[in-house]
Amino acid sequence: MSAWELTNIIIRLVLPPGVLIILGLLGAALARSRVRYGVGLALFSLIALYALSMPVVGFGLLRSLQPPYIDPVNDPNPGLIRYPARRSSAHAMGRSSSAARASLSS
Repeated sequence: MSAWELTNIIIRLVLPPGVLIILGLLGAALARSRVRYGVGLALFSLIALYALSMPVVGFGLLRSLQPPYIDPVNDPNPGLIRYPARRSSAHAMGRSSSAARASLSS
């Protein structure tokens, strides 16, 4: 088995829904010795798997990643390309925005 195949298998097990399925199986196995924890873990994974498969949750997660739509007809700044708000490296280093602009212009 190559490293690429192993990486893909691990990624599929760690990311949802793989991790939720593993938690459900672990909860079912744990339900024999510790009933309360096992059933709770299995129930949590089942509810999380169901919630993540609902379109309302999926659309909400997608909406949080996409920039808001701006109607081109009513746009006050036509032709301006808008990017999602990102912190500049100058802002992250603690410089003020005027100092950052001055360093960018020189």
